[in-house]
Amino acid sequence: MNTDGVHTAGSVLYIEDNLINTMLVERILQARPGVVFASAADGRTGLDHAERLQPDLVLLDLELPDIGGEQVLAGLRAGPVTRTIPVIVVSADIDPAVHHRILSAGARFVLTKPYDVSDLLRLVDGVLPRPVTPTDPDGLGSPAVDTGPQHGHADVVVRRSVPEYLADDRLRE
Repeated sequence: MNTDGVHTAGSVLYIEDNLINTMLVERILQARPGVVFASAADGRTGLDHAERLQPDLVLLDLELPDIGGEQVLAGLRAGPVTRTIPVIVVSADIDPAVHHRILSAGARFVLTKPYDVSDLLRLVDGVLPRPVTPTDPDGLGSPAVDTGPQHGHADVVVRRSVPEYLADDRLRE
């Protein structure tokens, strides 16, 4: 339960080959106590986990060691039990043509690395069944920030950097 008393719920599968990135996202999602986190280090394992676990959300990197993230997305969309799972692509690729292709293929959002922690949490909150309140949009008791007009994608508002987030005493065990 967050400071606003709202229960967080849902499962997230992160398909990412970089262990540091996986550990970082797992740590960030600890701000959402009801979120169950799973990961896969390559595309084929990710597809298998997605079919078996049927998560509420898939976070997907594009550069994977066995098959590319676009192939994983196509596999998710083709699978009878995975076709409706929302996918957020988390990638360092900044090419607008790639983003357009990914969104056209069925990804819900593209979050470009490096990203702000609050942007990741806002996107996750937008997909998982947890209302975001105006007084606590990132679940950590910080005040709301006007993100400006929405244009069908994540507008970037820098609120807290990853090192600042990891140094937050409220996240320490």
